[in-house]
Amino acid sequence: MLSDCGSGCPRPQINPNVLYFVGENNDPIGDRTAFNQAEEIYSKCEDPRYQLHVGPNRRRCQRGTWTSSVWTGSAPRCETSQLHVGVDNTILQTVSPDGTFIVYPIVGSIFISCQLRTGGRIGNSATITTDSSTQPSRRAYIAGKLKRLRLRNPTSGNDGTYTCEAGTLRHSIRIKYRDIRCPAPENVSNGRWAYVRTTGNTLNPHAYILNEKVTLRCNPGFHESSNQESRCNYQGQWSPPLSSCIAD
Repeated sequence: MLSDCGSGCPRPQINPNVLYFVGENNDPIGDRTAFNQAEEIYSKCEDPRYQLHVGPNRRRCQRGTWTSSVWTGSAPRCETSQLHVGVDNTILQTVSPDGTFIVYPIVGSIFISCQLRTGGRIGNSATITTDSSTQPSRRAYIAGKLKRLRLRNPTSGNDGTYTCEAGTLRHSIRIKYRDIRCPAPENVSNGRWAYVRTTGNTLNPHAYILNEKVTLRCNPGFHESSNQESRCNYQGQWSPPLSSCIAD
C-alpha cells in the first residue's frame, strides 16, 4: 500500500510489445495501478529475436514535486528489426527481465541463426559475430535461407552478445547459457504436489527448470498455509516459497 497521498507513482505508460516486471523477484506488472516511492520496474521486449529495446531498461518511482512522484526516464519502446536472430536445438528458451535470452541445456550443439524477417534468402556475405570470451567452434555458414553459427557444448564462457549483419541491416541479441533448476518438492503431509510439465524437460525428473510450476493440493479438512502455486525462478528457487497443508 502507498504510505501517504501523493507519495507513489501511477501505472506507467506501456507501449506495444513491451513487458514490465516489478522488483527483485521479477513479478509481472499485471493489473497494478499504483507503486510505492523507490519501487523499481524493469522492461523487456516480448521477443528480442526481432525486436529492439529502445529506452531505459529500468525505471524508478521517485518524488517529483511535493504533490506527486514520477518515473525516471521515458517509456521504452520495442521496434521491429528486419533481421531475426534465433537460437536453435534447445529444450527451452526464455527471456530474463533484462532482455537476455536464457538457453538450456548446456549440452550438445547450439545453433545461432540469422535470417531476413521477410523470409527471403540471406546473402552469403552476411556475418554472425560475438563478443563471447570463448570463440565459436567454426565460422558461420549458409543453411538454406539462414546464416548459422554452430557452438559445440556451450558453457557460460559462450555468454555474450551475438550480432548478425546483412548489408545495412544489423541486429543483436544477448545470450546466456544456463541450466537453472529447482529441486523437486518433498512429500507434504495431508496433501500432494501436482506437477505441471510444460517445457518438455526430461533430463531430470527430480528437478524442475525455469518457469515450471507446482501446485499444492490439500486433502479435505486441510488448506494451504500460504500460496497454492509456486514456480521455479531465475535464482533456482521456488517463488513464492513452497507451502504446507494445515487444518481448517
